Amino acid sequence: MIDRARQVGLGWPAAVTLASIASKRGDLANKRKYYLESYQALSADFDPEAAEIFASASIGDVAAIARTRLMMDAYLANPPEFISPLVPVVLIRIGDVERGLNVGAEHITTNEAAFLGDTLGTRLVPEVWASPVFPEFLRKTGIAAYWDEFGAPEQCQKNQKGDYRCE
Repeated sequence: MIDRARQVGLGWPAAVTLASIASKRGDLANKRKYYLESYQALSADFDPEAAEIFASASIGDVAAIARTRLMMDAYLANPPEFISPLVPVVLIRIGDVERGLNVGAEHITTNEAAFLGDTLGTRLVPEVWASPVFPEFLRKTGIAAYWDEFGAPEQCQKNQKGDYRCE
């Protein structure tokens, strides 16, 4: 299925899926390789080395995480009208889940499918669903209202406080 996805031009989901498989296998080299592949496609808003830095940061390289945070701070200091989806995605992947969700709620990205699909549509990032800011993210983005009207995914239920939580 991944090969077929690549053949029809769905490089982002294919690369992200392969990165997840590599991660579960403990294969950091391939995890980095596939993250790099996915980031290169969406890194035009950043300098040419950004995708490399983001890929290293996404596998836990401490120096790359520090550089990534600085790059994100600089980018968000004067953001364009529509931000790169890499901003919230990479923030989440480096462990800054709350910040990534807050940025995703405050800004529209140039590729909402990449951001929302990566964070909501899969179980690849369970930290997102567990985050204390997740219910507020759903409210700010209108997703909670949409789920109220049309139904939430089966893995997401409304709790007694009225917040959606997903498993």
